[in-house]
Amino acid sequence: MPPLNVASLFTGIGGIDLGFARAGHVIRLQVERDERCKRVLRARFPGVALLHDVEAVLPSALEGIDVLVAGFPCVDCSTLNATRPGLKHGRETRAVAHVFRLLEGERVPWVVFENVTGILKWHKTGANAQAPAIDYVVNELEALGYRWAYRVVDLLAFGAPHKRRRVFVVASLHGDPRDVLLSQNSDCQGECVVVERRPCYDCFVYDNAASAAAGESTDAKNATTTVMESASMDFGERSQLPLRDVCQCLTTTSGARTCVAIRRANHTHDVVKLTIEDAERLMGFPAGYTDVDSVSARSKRSKKRRRLANSTQPPSLSIRDRFHFIGNACAVQQSEWIGHRLSFPYAMKFACDAMSAAFEEPCPGRKDASKSWPLAAYNVLSFDGDMRSAAWASSSSLSSLPPAWMRRRRAPKFISERPFVRGFLPLGVFLRSSIKHAANRVAFERRRTYYDRLVAHGFDDIDTFVRKALLSAPDANVVDDASSMSSIDDDVSGENDDDDDNSDVSQSFLSSSAQKHDDKSQGFESNNVTHSLARDGHVGAALAELKDAAIGQRIRVLWPAMQNKFFAATVTSFDAQAGTFQLDYDDGDVDAAFKPWNEHVCFIRQNDSDGGDNDGDNDKDDVITTRSSIDLSTPPQPSRVMRTNAKGEAVEIGSVV
Repeated sequence: MPPLNVASLFTGIGGIDLGFARAGHVIRLQVERDERCKRVLRARFPGVALLHDVEAVLPSALEGIDVLVAGFPCVDCSTLNATRPGLKHGRETRAVAHVFRLLEGERVPWVVFENVTGILKWHKTGANAQAPAIDYVVNELEALGYRWAYRVVDLLAFGAPHKRRRVFVVASLHGDPRDVLLSQNSDCQGECVVVERRPCYDCFVYDNAASAAAGESTDAKNATTTVMESASMDFGERSQLPLRDVCQCLTTTSGARTCVAIRRANHTHDVVKLTIEDAERLMGFPAGYTDVDSVSARSKRSKKRRRLANSTQPPSLSIRDRFHFIGNACAVQQSEWIGHRLSFPYAMKFACDAMSAAFEEPCPGRKDASKSWPLAAYNVLSFDGDMRSAAWASSSSLSSLPPAWMRRRRAPKFISERPFVRGFLPLGVFLRSSIKHAANRVAFERRRTYYDRLVAHGFDDIDTFVRKALLSAPDANVVDDASSMSSIDDDVSGENDDDDDNSDVSQSFLSSSAQKHDDKSQGFESNNVTHSLARDGHVGAALAELKDAAIGQRIRVLWPAMQNKFFAATVTSFDAQAGTFQLDYDDGDVDAAFKPWNEHVCFIRQNDSDGGDNDGDNDKDDVITTRSSIDLSTPPQPSRVMRTNAKGEAVEIGSVV
């Protein structure tokens, strides 16, 4: 597919833009009013049209644009804002209305929004609760004839040690946004070690929890490795414990206050400040991305321009300014993923519509404002174009038509915040510049003050190594082993896609998890297709990568020939030579040669009912078929005949009705 032309509103420092550019698309237009951000954009996106304010942009500026992206202001909806005035009473977030003003004048085929999870939550302002911003966004999209889907995506899913959950909305006039945003879904059952050679974040946490349950402390476990242990903390925040092995969500104010407690390979403890270069890498930018002053200093033309117009030269960007921009940006890893999905929007299909629950009310939570919208939802309208001028509406008034939400607004029941499988790098392994220099260490007085504030706030369960780091005075003679860390190449910062084969530190981290899979079956070797599919969130391919470790796994299998119903089954054996599995369905049927990479599969978690709904509700639209719902009075089908269709005819594996 040829590159798409992209227009960016509320551009900031270009996090979304950089991700789309890395995905192969062309940035044609940027709109940003902050002069400091515009300095970064001019340095990193030379030659791109840069307008000052979205209020002054005309619809004609979007002619020839294929994708409109907008990370609109979040301050009025953010849960970090104590007042949360929302769209009704706030002044910043309501600027999103200009996006719809532009779309009304010039329809763009694809639209992408990014914002904080606060846009899914209700606002309590005065006596009456205020609907969340997502309600306004999707209503406007529907009024303009756009199909839409949204999903909460965690940056941890990309392997970066950064807890950053964001809502992405994808809308389309002609395509299916569910294919772009919801078709990939990871529910890792241990295949991460096979496809990535290191555990994903969920498995990393699970392994540590399992060790603790077995009586082995995490401190004792990591003391025998060369991994640099770490925990991030905001020295200006006392109501939150330090976060182990990942960086807390960087905001416009917390970034400059973020420090990291570490235990080095030589078992010395320390507390260091997070450098702006490492903060940039955590967000997917290359180190030094916001350091435009050094870029300008190396440009002779810039020097000449400064001599001619020194009085109008904008001030230098301070470290605090750069942290502010990073906290306000969209992570490049997330936007690059969406950019790649838009390059091939129909490569993967969303097949779980039957496992989605219809909205019971137009704005979930209206009866109970303490609730929020689901983590993922969609509405695929049954028409193209503007609903106010659609041809099918010509025979009846719009007022007599059912509202759009009654037709198609649905929420998937089994969508995670992890689109695919990526190996996780703990923060201590990821850091580079933060641990290089002794001058970056935090003074003992600041450490002690922060510790006392935590204790005074009621936190008495601080990790042992964090306590030692906070209460230990900086040792001027400590051996700095950061040089060995700085050689680690990783792909989570978006700088390269090389694997860290030669890293001793990473290898010691991988060995404990990879050892569990050393003795797996040797007959069947997964091919590049299943490996790539598993890495991209195809659950069936992930099951194939598990090989005989998948025996006993409960799954659901989609049968398109049976009205797109899912049937529950158990993996009972694995053929190491053919790479196929035997499935015992709950209705008594058996598939002796199941190839999961060719099927739509989802795992059944232990806390799910036996193949039923995850929430335990008796939904009349429940699509999970189990033994209890099958008529067992008829003789069972042969092992190669799995179902009967609506006419009572046998349907063989792989056949299409």
